[in-house]
Amino acid sequence: AVDYWEGLSAEEKTRRIAAIPIGREGRPADIASAAVFLAADDAGFVTGQNFEVDGGMLAPGRSAQAELGVVDTPENIGEF
Repeated sequence: AVDYWEGLSAEEKTRRIAAIPIGREGRPADIASAAVFLAADDAGFVTGQNFEVDGGMLAPGRSAQAELGVVDTPENIGEF
């Protein structure tokens, strides 16, 4: 939820964004765009699909909870 995201510290936001392959936080418009596509005639032949609107979090086959773990960055690599 947006309220949840706004309640995070700048450091925590940076850490979580670093874990998202697309490199930014999700926005309500990201979900809206997927919904508009599915409601449009362009998706008229799409059936029985799951759309992951997650910035690539599941693409490499990792858990959706991966963002909650420690993220290696150039600044902390090797510390953990």
